[in-house]
Amino acid sequence: MNEYTTEIHRKVFFDQEGHFLTVRPSPDFPDHNVLLHAEASEVDWFGDVRIDIPIGFARLLGQALIAAADDIEAKNNLEQGAAA
Repeated sequence: MNEYTTEIHRKVFFDQEGHFLTVRPSPDFPDHNVLLHAEASEVDWFGDVRIDIPIGFARLLGQALIAAADDIEAKNNLEQGAAA
C-alpha cells in the first residue's frame, strides 16, 4: 500500500515582479523546525537565505518582526503628523 503525505509551503511575495521567500517545515526536522529560505530562482534577489529554526524560536522571531514593523510605522506616522 502506498502512503501519501502533504506539506504546506508558504511563499511570501515581495513585489509586483513576483520575488518571494518560502516558509515550510524543515526537511531535516519536519516535526520540530521551520525553514525560511530563498529558492534557487530567488537567490539573486534575496541572497542565499536559509534559516532553519525551532518552532518556538520561529514564533518569537515572527512576533519581533511584527513589533519592529509596528514601531517603524508608528514613528513614520508621528513624523508625518508633525510635518503637517
